[in-house]
Amino acid sequence: MKKILGIFAASAAALGSAMIAAPAHAQSAILPVEVEVTPAIFLRTYSDLKFIVSQQDLQGGTSVDQTTGTYDEKAGITPLSTETPTGSENLTVTKTVPVLYQIWGGSTNPDVEVTASKDTLKTTTGSGIGGTSTQVTMDVSGGTLETATNGTNQNYKQASADFTFNFPNANIAQGTKFTGGEITIRIVNP
Repeated sequence: MKKILGIFAASAAALGSAMIAAPAHAQSAILPVEVEVTPAIFLRTYSDLKFIVSQQDLQGGTSVDQTTGTYDEKAGITPLSTETPTGSENLTVTKTVPVLYQIWGGSTNPDVEVTASKDTLKTTTGSGIGGTSTQVTMDVSGGTLETATNGTNQNYKQASADFTFNFPNANIAQGTKFTGGEITIRIVNP
C-alpha cells in the first residue's frame, strides 16, 4: 500500500509541475478600439474695441463750422454767436463692426449671445471747446451668424454687431474719452 501511495504521490507531483511549467504555444486576444473627438468650439475676436465719435456725429451730420451773417464794416459788424450749434443734436450714435467675432468647430447652429455686460462708460477729462459729460451708455446687438467664405470648412461662421452710444448732450469737449464699457460674447454649442 505504501508503494501504491508513493506512485500516486510521485505521479501527482510530476503532473503538478508539468501543469505549472508547461508554456502555452500561442495566445491571442481581440480588443475593439474607439476614438472620440470631444465637442469643441473656437472663438476669435478683438482684444478691445475703440470707437471715434465726431462732433459731426453728435450734430446730426451737420458741420460745427456753421456760417451766420455777413462781416461788413460799412454796414456794421454782426459778431459771431458764442453759442454752440443746437437744434439738430443727435445724442444716439451707432457704430457697426462688420465682423465682431468668428467661430468654428462644434455644431452647425450654435447659440450666440452678444451683450453689454458693462453698459456705462465714464469720462476722463477732455479739453477744448465744449462742455463736460460724465457718462455714456452703450447698447449692443449682435448681427446674424452667417457662414464665412474660407474654403471648405462649412462650420466657420462670423457675425457683425451694432454698438449704440447714448450721449447726455451734444456739446462734449474734444479729446474726451469714455472708458469702462464691456461686452460679453457667449457661445453655447448644443
